[in-house]
Amino acid sequence: MHYQTATDTAHGRRGGKLGKSQPLNTMRTKSTILMHPGIPAAERDRQLALFTQGVAPTRLERACTPGDGILQLERPEDWAASYRQAAVDVVKFVPASGAASRMFKHVFGYPDNAQEPLIKELLVRFRELPFYPVLKARMEAQGQLLDEWMNTGRWEDVLDAMVGPHGLGYGRLPKGLVHFHASEDQVLTAFEEHLFEGVQYAQKNGRVRIHFTVPAAHQKTIEAHVAERINGLSKQAAFDISYSVQFPHTDTVCVDLNNALVTDENGQPFYRPGGHGALIHNLAEVNADVIFIKNIDNVQPAHLRTDTVLYKEALAGMLLEIKALFDQALRGDVPSDQALEWLARMGHDVNALDEAGVRKAMDRPLRICGMVRNEGEPGGGPFWVKQPSGAVTAQIVEKAQIDTSDPAQAALVSDATHFNPVDLVCSTRRYTGNPYHLTDFVDLQTSFITQKSIGGRPVKALEHPGLWNGAMAGWNTVFVEVPITTFSPVKTVNDLLRTQHQSN
Repeated sequence: MHYQTATDTAHGRRGGKLGKSQPLNTMRTKSTILMHPGIPAAERDRQLALFTQGVAPTRLERACTPGDGILQLERPEDWAASYRQAAVDVVKFVPASGAASRMFKHVFGYPDNAQEPLIKELLVRFRELPFYPVLKARMEAQGQLLDEWMNTGRWEDVLDAMVGPHGLGYGRLPKGLVHFHASEDQVLTAFEEHLFEGVQYAQKNGRVRIHFTVPAAHQKTIEAHVAERINGLSKQAAFDISYSVQFPHTDTVCVDLNNALVTDENGQPFYRPGGHGALIHNLAEVNADVIFIKNIDNVQPAHLRTDTVLYKEALAGMLLEIKALFDQALRGDVPSDQALEWLARMGHDVNALDEAGVRKAMDRPLRICGMVRNEGEPGGGPFWVKQPSGAVTAQIVEKAQIDTSDPAQAALVSDATHFNPVDLVCSTRRYTGNPYHLTDFVDLQTSFITQKSIGGRPVKALEHPGLWNGAMAGWNTVFVEVPITTFSPVKTVNDLLRTQHQSN
């Protein structure tokens, strides 16, 4: 297949393309859109220094396990009831900037990869895909018979209709616009499923607030799509939907393999999006007592959503209780035994802290993170991490942050019993009611250096500390075990064939 797919490079948003014939550090091309506004010189120099110095791997102390960093709830319904009774304002924060093209990576390789397992499964079970009826209707509207193509082996045409511009166009859309679930009377995109979820656990006083971070190029399309669905849900709740894109000042520079800065035709740095960690700035703009965070591709159909709703509410109930205990102490009361117990669970050595130290330990953003049993899914996990200060804190750590060539560190990874499904409930307000400056709690030393390709040539790119990794490193953190039924990510289109995405 030869059509162009969506990319994650900066010129897909704001920058110019790079030429193919010049050295990487002096590439020139004519920009067809506005020049990037740039980032402060000090920040640019800091980023360049990271390429030269390298990023030190995170040193694990031990894995968080049940009884040692991971709580197991005996009665989650009690915590959930506490949340439902609380008079608080709530926002659901959904990172939804990702392109669907990664879901279809193996599709773009057809027919050269026709014997690969993912492709073979996709062709055999194609009619089970939730969006099959949508695609069939789309092609019939164009005078094409999808079933006839399938019955006669015209699979290249079928797959092109799925991802190409003359069919559903999934290859160039955000992942949230892909139809994930089908029922008897409707086929729902990931955006629509998040709206339905929001009605169930993020509704307070008949109002549902959801904030989506989206790609700028598709924002109007997404807004129209969501608005159309909201019209049909208006009897269930009043919706307050907001959107944002990654801010240009969070973009990062890139270098060639000799650490020379890659520049555009004007001699200015060539910028790329700084990864999902850049969204800490978007999160800082959201103001609520309780903020739920969940990725766009982790949704369940309605008949499989019971556990999701229960545990989302339970985590929120726990958040509110801890927040109330800490706020009471920060307002001047003597810290309760319960407050000190929670601090200890988070890794703070309360016996070694004086009054000022206890206050400082409490006075920071708070997050309750759901963790699922490790059943072989990709993703980071919960670990105790030793900080330069000597403190040991609970952190979500990606495998890319760990030096697995070190046998001792690799053994600790093997000890992990749980992994991170991105299931967070957060409090970002101080006891005074004012918001924290979230960037004050970022560990800048947990950035990522990755290898990318620009104009067909390799470059090194920098990503900010991940949103739930280093960007929240200074937060107070509690890990709670949640059922695997709350986690059903869609990393490839084949994942939509799993039972957790099928209609009942």
